[in-house]
Amino acid sequence: MAKATTISQMLDKVKSHSFSWLKTYNVNLGLNSHMWWLNPL
Repeated sequence: MAKATTISQMLDKVKSHSFSWLKTYNVNLGLNSHMWWLNPL
């Protein structure tokens, strides 16, 4: 039972870290694409 709890806790941590990373990446991507529209090549 302890192993299952540890695994689920680990998965929750991974999910939260992945979500925060994706959120940060999407914000940066959005800003970069906005700048691209302002300064097309």
